Amino acid sequence: MDKNFAEDLLEANNEKPSIYIRTNTLKISREELIEKLSEMGIVCLKVPMVEEAIKVEKMKNIEKNELFKAGLFTIQDISSMIVGKVINPKEGSFVLDVCSAPGGKSTHLATLMNNTGQVVARDIFEHKLKLINSTVNRLGLKNVFVERFDASEIDENSISKFDYVLADVPCSGFGIIRRKPEIKYKKEEELKRHHFYTKENFRKCI
Repeated sequence: MDKNFAEDLLEANNEKPSIYIRTNTLKISREELIEKLSEMGIVCLKVPMVEEAIKVEKMKNIEKNELFKAGLFTIQDISSMIVGKVINPKEGSFVLDVCSAPGGKSTHLATLMNNTGQVVARDIFEHKLKLINSTVNRLGLKNVFVERFDASEIDENSISKFDYVLADVPCSGFGIIRRKPEIKYKKEEELKRHHFYTKENFRKCI
């Protein structure tokens, strides 16, 4: 890794992250959501690269917000939203997300498919499956099937079955390091193990 890039990455990981939310376009438009949030005194900025995305400021206790509870939006980093736009699944598609927790990408794909087809959202941990199901229900999605499965194992029944397979591995938690800076001090011993799991999961998905 280039030294300058490494230094920039470390510096970025120590910065306070911006907060992004994704409009649930099955229930409301981005313009309507911005209007409602603005009435609550929340500063909203449109994100050009993703038409559902809103950067918010002065928004506290998001999960207690009545619009959040009503499923009009969900919290998701912009980098995660871009994944869905790149895949851009057609309506009626069959999609597999092998490491789906906490469910941001799975629910985004399901929304992009306009609640048609099916997104199979998998994770190995039961408590994470409950988190995904909670998000699915809150957003009113009917095309997401949540199940427990180890991505490092080969699923013979799924070979050539899906139109799209998303493998965001190794599900280490490092992707939220700016939101939970303590991770960098607790996971040093896990780095080598995650490197192994990343290769294994990719190999099995291919």
